[in-house]
Amino acid sequence: MISSRPIAGIGLRVLLLSAAGVALAAPALAAPRAGVSVGAEFRTGDYGLGGADIDDYYLPVTVDLSSDKLIFRATVPYARVEGPEGSVLVSDTVLPGQGPRITGSGIGDVIASLTVQDVFVNPNGDLAVDLTGTVKLGTADDDKGLGTGETDYSAQLDVYRFLDRVTLFATFGYKVRGEPPGIDLEDTWFMSFGGARHLSERTSVGASLGYRPEVVSSGDAASEAVVYVARQLSSRTRVSGHVMVGLAEASADWGLGVQVHWSL
Repeated sequence: MISSRPIAGIGLRVLLLSAAGVALAAPALAAPRAGVSVGAEFRTGDYGLGGADIDDYYLPVTVDLSSDKLIFRATVPYARVEGPEGSVLVSDTVLPGQGPRITGSGIGDVIASLTVQDVFVNPNGDLAVDLTGTVKLGTADDDKGLGTGETDYSAQLDVYRFLDRVTLFATFGYKVRGEPPGIDLEDTWFMSFGGARHLSERTSVGASLGYRPEVVSSGDAASEAVVYVARQLSSRTRVSGHVMVGLAEASADWGLGVQVHWSL
């Protein structure tokens, strides 16, 4: 049975795949369990330059371990970027370059997160708060523009309001960014909100809207809208897909993704 608790997301980049995809379709936690998921996401846009588009391919493999109150996730992605030389993948955007069009690919930044569920639950049980800490390791090759080569840290609160077959959710968080040579990145807050509707015991749909300020002083804010559908294929297999549309200059113009999760 699909849980009534979606996870609102971890920032604006692709933990949409694991958070707004897998976790939105996750079953309620009971005994300790483990799972693995594979996904694919494509995003494209000029990120405010008005020139050539930057095509961003992201293929994550995620392992999750969970108990009654804790969820640990570790993601190892393969990344590929096609765009002007000097473009850099930051965890939740792309900093466009100005050179000739080139392609870089390889292992992306490894991401680890720990979620504590129900740090607050109201007496009626229809309002709950989770707390998540995330570390993005600078494992991507910065010479290829696949990352900054630095470690980022973030913390967030996810708030849920349960209304029969509908769940409303909101995320409020803050990210501390590592400082790569030659790039002055800002530490930023971020937020998102949305809702999920369970059409049946096996199928849910939902949408979310996210925002964060500029990550460089000369840049722009990012804002994205995401629509998803998730389906429980069997007791151990879930599949989800999403489409995103950028609403601000520092976001991709559009993107889409899919993920499959297996409970072990």
